[in-house]
Amino acid sequence: MKRKHILLFLASNLLLYLGDVFASGLIALALIFQMNILFKRIPLTKASQIGAIKLYLLSIPVFFFLGAIHSFLFVYFHDSNWLFLIFAAFVAYGLFFLVNFFCFFAFEFLEKNNFQIMTTLQDAANDIQNKKRGLFIQTSYLFVLSLVPFINTEWKIIFSLMVYQLYSSRQYLKQVFGFSH
Repeated sequence: MKRKHILLFLASNLLLYLGDVFASGLIALALIFQMNILFKRIPLTKASQIGAIKLYLLSIPVFFFLGAIHSFLFVYFHDSNWLFLIFAAFVAYGLFFLVNFFCFFAFEFLEKNNFQIMTTLQDAANDIQNKKRGLFIQTSYLFVLSLVPFINTEWKIIFSLMVYQLYSSRQYLKQVFGFSH
């Protein structure tokens, strides 16, 4: 990975956000899945890109549902409906777990399984028990980062994914930008 990849990734997401393009959140989400190939140091091949796109396509319904539930969090908060807010928060947290599973966790098994999606998802699901603490922490970060005010719901979710992706790759980013000691 080179600096230009990261800068292009950030600039593309900024332009998508500012341009208010139709389905810009889905385009930004596809960028996040493609960048995971580079961040996980998976060889950039046709098979790896197709594997990332398949994971992306499988996760789209989760993102639609998460966007709807996430919107209710703020509605219930403004209406002071605390019981429904708590229920919506639990559902949103569960959906963030699925987002974390598809967007980050499954990538750890993608190359090992020759980019076969069903085998990758099965291996990832089998490994949840071994990495439940890390998944809990990652999902919590995503949930908390998505509570940023002043941007629309789809971009709150994208923002949380981008920030977490960059944060979790901070050691690699230091090498790419030449900041390692």
